[in-house]
Amino acid sequence: MIPTFQPRKPFHRRARVTETGAPPTPGVLVTQVLRMDAVTLRWVFNSDVATADANCPQLTANDGSSGLVSPVEIVQSDTNAVDAGYSGVAFPISTTTWQIAALLDGVTFADGPVSYPQSGSVSE
Repeated sequence: MIPTFQPRKPFHRRARVTETGAPPTPGVLVTQVLRMDAVTLRWVFNSDVATADANCPQLTANDGSSGLVSPVEIVQSDTNAVDAGYSGVAFPISTTTWQIAALLDGVTFADGPVSYPQSGSVSE
């Protein structure tokens, strides 16, 4: 009798099961960015501001033609807001956008770190 060839069954690894706990809670969010004047934007958050140093380069804004610019100074203007002053740019209301692309330096919040990335349009 001649032996017949029988291919081996393919070996399939079992998918690794990962534990799923509660979904991560989002960090602090920007609720709105308001144009106060041509060079000042008010950043409003969903958490109280714990500290606001004089500089926070991650609060970037774009006037629609200059690209993203960072503020030259920030001050806490309300329990949950900071005013950021920008230099060398004038923000028209129609085309100004904002962005946070990294963890904030210079601003901390009662409810933890800011969630990033975030972006949107400036309102009046």
